[in-house]
Amino acid sequence: MPSNAISGPDAEKIWDRASEQASNQYGNLKVSNPDKFYSIVMSIYKNMCTKHNCTPKNESDMSMVLRKLELLESSVPKINYPSDPRGYQLYAADDSAVSKKRLGLAVSAINSAIKKASLDIWAVIKKGAYDEDIAGEAIGKAWKKHIFPVLKSYSDVGASDTEAKAETAQKLIDFVKKHYDLRGWTNLGDYI
Repeated sequence: MPSNAISGPDAEKIWDRASEQASNQYGNLKVSNPDKFYSIVMSIYKNMCTKHNCTPKNESDMSMVLRKLELLESSVPKINYPSDPRGYQLYAADDSAVSKKRLGLAVSAINSAIKKASLDIWAVIKKGAYDEDIAGEAIGKAWKKHIFPVLKSYSDVGASDTEAKAETAQKLIDFVKKHYDLRGWTNLGDYI
């Protein structure tokens, strides 16, 4: 128990119980992200303190940390959506206004499909620690369900070409990697 963080009768026992509960649910964070683990233990401890005679010191500072932690855990990682066709390596069939409008529609539709796919993936990956099979299968299912049909419908502007497929797949892979703070090579693309 950090002596500078909590005080009161039986605080040590309550802290130990909170730490045990956090270890049961978030044990992987104890080593990989000790600061986040500490915040989770503190959150559990605060909840237990409502029933016992103990209070965290620096209540306002800790409340702010807990609010930030809740926002971090509940927020979906951000995706950088291209605003023009070059972001997905799309091209106009000709120089007509219709073709240019079609490009704009394609970018908008692909961005919308990626957002829907990322929400499906988020529903799966936010539940636990990183597991490549689980994350990869979620990416593959979401890509096939949301993105592939859109790419196929805009094949006239190159959306069904390999480059556009790779760009959209990479957006979903990066989404998962950002959530788990993964760097470098993964095999997540093999699931698409």
